[in-house]
Amino acid sequence: MDKLFHTLGPVPVNSPFRVERPSIENQLEEHIDHGDYVALIGPYNSGKTSLLFKIKSKYQHSPHTMVVYLDTTPLRDVEASKWYRHVTTSILDQTNSRNLVTPIEEYDAFSFREMFVELLSKTASKILILIDEVGATPIPIRTGFFGTVREMHVSRHIQPEFARLVFVLAGTFRMDDLIPDPTISPFRVAEKVYMTTENIESTFQLVKVFETTNYRIFEDAVARIQWWTNGNLYLIQQLCSHIMKQESPPQEITSAIIDDIVDHFIHSDDLNLSHIIKQLDADPDLKNLALSMVNIPQSSRFSYNNSMQLQLYLLGILTADANGTASISNNIYLNFLRIHLKKQESSFTSTLSAKKVFISYRRADAGGWATSIYQGIVPYFAKNAIFRDVESIKYGSDFEVEINEAVWGCDALIAVIGKKWLSIKAKDGNGAQKPRIHIDDDYVRLEIAAALKRQIRVIPVLVDDATMPKEDRLPENLKLLVKCNAIYVRNDSFVDDIQRLVRALID
Repeated sequence: MDKLFHTLGPVPVNSPFRVERPSIENQLEEHIDHGDYVALIGPYNSGKTSLLFKIKSKYQHSPHTMVVYLDTTPLRDVEASKWYRHVTTSILDQTNSRNLVTPIEEYDAFSFREMFVELLSKTASKILILIDEVGATPIPIRTGFFGTVREMHVSRHIQPEFARLVFVLAGTFRMDDLIPDPTISPFRVAEKVYMTTENIESTFQLVKVFETTNYRIFEDAVARIQWWTNGNLYLIQQLCSHIMKQESPPQEITSAIIDDIVDHFIHSDDLNLSHIIKQLDADPDLKNLALSMVNIPQSSRFSYNNSMQLQLYLLGILTADANGTASISNNIYLNFLRIHLKKQESSFTSTLSAKKVFISYRRADAGGWATSIYQGIVPYFAKNAIFRDVESIKYGSDFEVEINEAVWGCDALIAVIGKKWLSIKAKDGNGAQKPRIHIDDDYVRLEIAAALKRQIRVIPVLVDDATMPKEDRLPENLKLLVKCNAIYVRNDSFVDDIQRLVRALID
């Protein structure tokens, strides 16, 4: 049953469970149709090969395009002449062009170029070369090969036939690493297309596979998958596969089951997770940057031109949030890194862990949201630094005194406000039904009023598309709440919103 999910290798083009990625596909096709070279760059297991297969499938049916797909991984340890022989003969075989070119006696960069000169002179077709895993190209071969590929592009004004030759280079690589010889111009003739994660609609599309089985997945579980993965298709496939691999798979899949699966996955021997730690352990500077990202959210802009940020992106653990700020790419990697990276004391972690936060919410209004927000921010604080449940107050205690003490001991209060925050009613001391916020002993009112009175920072967090309450609908001791800057937290941008909330708590 778990074979329904693709956790190893590319997803077949005709698979009914293949997730379309129109944004990236459209970029690739526009560049190819324009005759541009393209560099398709992304982390391992981010779907690059699946996209190449989709591009191959589309263009191989065009009568005016010859398409070649090459994977350089098997050639990683091959010496130069054999490497060029394999690449050259693969191109001729896949284009059925052996009879169009003069037999090659010596395979090298020069004969590789001359093959294209002759082939392009005898056909009017465009030749599209899709090279996968370019990072596996042996270093001694890179300068000669990619230097030749670059030269054919810049020679288009002299030899116009080269305009019908298009290369798409895919892999986990940095463009400047393609030509390691510093005396030769770098390979900067390709348009860069970076792999990105998907939105919750794609998550829904992928988990619809459960509809073909006897299992039911609840909508909150799908939202939970998106929260954990931030649309990383590889991780979504892994979680779904882990569900199906259980000895007794649950008939109904809930958000709690998803959390258990994530915990199991984080502690598994997944090759991708092992690769991340191996690469970080090999580079102390990179590891320190990852540690800083895990321990405290950054306010720096994400840029592919930043070498260190690019390396973390290629590992799959760094991305840009909705505001363009560098952040850990998803909550699975955030929790995995926090567990597995070696603990390193630093001034910023000690400063942050000293802060205490109170989360105020109504169970009937936003209980689930409060739990998700708690789980999102708790990694950044010391144990027991977040107070979120009035039920922890001991029986027989003075309710108002206990709340005041809990709130007054905090540095900030998060007021989680949903659509029913103002309208939920209860009976007051006289037995009359009225909005709970206008009842003197309402615990939410007591919590926020205590914070405002002591001038503790209050951050309204609006969920479920709620809006800030109007001043005239609040009791007198809560009217200052409308002057507090609010933060929106939504399902489809949860990771980014939580990062913004944590930064607000730090400031």
